Amino acid sequence: MSIYGNDVSVSGSLVVTGSATFNDKSGDFDFIVESDGNTHMLFVDAGNNRVGVATDSPLGTFHIKPSSGDTSLIIEGTQDVGLGLVADTDNSGGENQNPYLYMSQETSTAGAYQFLMGLEGTANLSYTGSYTNQPFILSL
Repeated sequence: MSIYGNDVSVSGSLVVTGSATFNDKSGDFDFIVESDGNTHMLFVDAGNNRVGVATDSPLGTFHIKPSSGDTSLIIEGTQDVGLGLVADTDNSGGENQNPYLYMSQETSTAGAYQFLMGLEGTANLSYTGSYTNQPFILSL
């Protein structure tokens, strides 16, 4: 470990066995966690009180922005339940990938829905009788 003025540089692993507090004095110091492919995989914007996932400029209190592909937020319960929100951003699969919200019970797998609300991109894709580019609610 090397110390340079007010900065600390650690080569290797950092293991904390107790609690850790960052920005204890409430200064305008951002907190950044990098991943293998994203320099701002987790970003806490201290000055604006916002958290970004895969973005260094969150527009709200909590902002998820993928670098490519769909944005998905999945909340999985311990008793085989799931709640998910998927926002299509790249449209790589065509108009059949529009934003939707789902809830499932007895499984946490996206696609095994008991309730699905979204925008239908292609007629009859989610259910028979649906219309292209129209909102729908489906309950099984």
